[in-house]
Amino acid sequence: MSQENFWNNREQAQRTIEEASSLKKKLEPLFQAERQLDDIKVMLELASSEPEEAQPQHLPELERDTERFLKELDSLELKVFLAGPHDSSNCIISINARPKDNWMTSKSCSSWHPASLRKLNRSIFRNWSATPSAF
Repeated sequence: MSQENFWNNREQAQRTIEEASSLKKKLEPLFQAERQLDDIKVMLELASSEPEEAQPQHLPELERDTERFLKELDSLELKVFLAGPHDSSNCIISINARPKDNWMTSKSCSSWHPASLRKLNRSIFRNWSATPSAF
């Protein structure tokens, strides 16, 4: 970006800036996780350097910070897992249910679908938007 001819091709410059911004956005959570881990290590070293009688008072804070770090690490892992080129796109889930016996005469097919869709909405799509459709 600091090159003299960078802005000569406006479209290429815009793509480069967008790519740099995207990479920065992806890397920032990793740097933040690394800083948090370093903070936990320092807290652990400080607590272990104190006399043995005073060490247990640091345990709740260390446990709380470690638990928060692990939750954020799990969230980051999921974001990395779902960072493919098509993962931000919409999808369609189709549920085709039928009982094992005679699927033409059973009434359980019609009642199975709405109940399962409600269950899916509650469990899987808590943080996502879903639009159930009846057929």
